[in-house]
Amino acid sequence: MNLSDLDADETLALVALLKEIVLSDGSVSAEEAEALPGLIEEIGEDRYRQSYTVATERLADDVSLKAFLGEIRRPEARRLILDTVARLARRDGLTDGERALLAWVSSTWNV
Repeated sequence: MNLSDLDADETLALVALLKEIVLSDGSVSAEEAEALPGLIEEIGEDRYRQSYTVATERLADDVSLKAFLGEIRRPEARRLILDTVARLARRDGLTDGERALLAWVSSTWNV
């Protein structure tokens, strides 16, 4: 399974988590900036932009983000999303906030 195979909700979950990870420490690191264009290309630029807009509007707080993530059901999509987000987070070292978010997603999704 590839990122381009994710359905609309799965793509939104991925983009919302990427956004959360990248912005969690207040800035985009050089390592994150290097990785993002490849991820955006794999997702598809239009799909990424649409999902980013929705994530910003609808999933701007932890409560709404976590409620939405709980609705993602396909195990293979869950694994792909979590692996992708974790790889990005590790590029510049995990912060406590990133570690906590990844642990919550892993636990919630049983991945």
